[in-house]
Amino acid sequence: MGYRSDVLIRVNTHPPEKFKEIYLKLMLVQPPWIKEIEELRRHFQEFTFDGSELLIYLNSWKWYDSYEDVGSCNTAIEYFEKLAQDMSGEEDFSINTCFLRLGEDITDIEERYENDGWDLGRVTRDIEIQ
Repeated sequence: MGYRSDVLIRVNTHPPEKFKEIYLKLMLVQPPWIKEIEELRRHFQEFTFDGSELLIYLNSWKWYDSYEDVGSCNTAIEYFEKLAQDMSGEEDFSINTCFLRLGEDITDIEERYENDGWDLGRVTRDIEIQ
């Protein structure tokens, strides 16, 4: 089976309509990771990439950096994280990013946020009575 992770990648902007501008520019340039993610979308539990946001949710994935599909997802979030950092001085505008990965091991948690990305997703722990 291999080691598995749950992953959330989510990006939006404030104000929300600014994401559409970024999205349209990306559609013109078509970096390779966009095509790769579009081809993978049927394998994602949730997927949105339009003028409103980027949302990728993966459940029980083999998340190894050497895998091509993982590389495409990493490239996407890293692109938006860098853009968020580069535009951090803009007044009344922000790019918000959230990357969360939960591995099978209880201590294997990866969290990265830019700007208000902490509002896009969070890790919680619950006790369920069976």
